[in-house]
Parts: sequence; C-alpha cells; structure tokens
Amino acid sequence: MFYIQDQISLTDSLKVLLGGRFDAFDQKSEDFSSNTETNKSDSAFSPRFGIVYQPIEPISLYASYVSSFTPGSGVFLFGGSLDNAFEPERGRQYEVGVKADFNDRLSATLAFFDLTRSNVLTEDPNNPGFQIKTGEQNSRGIELSMSEQYARN
Repeated sequence: MFYIQDQISLTDSLKVLLGGRFDAFDQKSEDFSSNTETNKSDSAFSPRFGIVYQPIEPISLYASYVSSFTPGSGVFLFGGSLDNAFEPERGRQYEVGVKADFNDRLSATLAFFDLTRSNVLTEDPNNPGFQIKTGEQNSRGIELSMSEQYARN
C-alpha cells in the first residue's frame, strides 16, 4: 500500500485536496491432497479529490470524490480454489455539502452523498459461515448534523 495526499490553498478562501492510494495484494493457495498451488494477485489506484470554498469565514461549501478498493477474501463454496476467488470490492462516493460554524462551540453540516459499492459480499443464508456476492449496492441521502462543544474548567 502506498498513500499520498496534499491540501493546496489556491486563495485564502479556496482549498483543494488531492490524494491517491495504491493497493496491491497476492494470495497463495495450496491443495495438499492434489499437490497443486494457485496464485492470485490484483492491484488498484484509488483517487481522492476535494474542494472547499469559504465565501465568508464561518461558512464552508465543499465537494468531494473518493474511490476505494478492498481485496476479496474467500472463495466460492463449490470449487474452492483461488481461480474461483471473489473479485475485490470497489466503491466510489460523491459528496457535496455546507458547514456553518455559528460560534466557537456550535456548528452544523448539511451534506448530500451518493455511494456505490460493487462486488459486495454478504453471509450466505443457506450456508452459514460462507459468503455470497450480492453485486452492487447504492446509498444516496442527505445528512444533517449539529455539534456543540462544552468547555469544562
């Protein structure tokens, strides 16, 4: 795994985040009964981008994109060699939002997001302890959060 990220201030009110992650994995499976060995490897680059604009000091408008890669673990129930291994899970998320700092202690964030994951695994309902591929999942929504910090003396 290799990860790099940088935040660049283009102006006092405009910042850009650029980043990326490179993942690589190797798997090896040995079947001692048939005296065979199977190898599988994969790699992926996952970019990350973001932008923040502050029209006035307490308000931040932002947008971001991030992708993800998670190596698959396990193999299909029938035909358990790495030739039948699950594909890596991949994801991508888009988000836009606004954050407001009302004072030193109170802030709120309103965000709209869209997250898509592919090659998602879940437990096999017919064979507990094993997994099956459910395909693609998508989550979209709106999130509103407020936070307040208390100072103790």
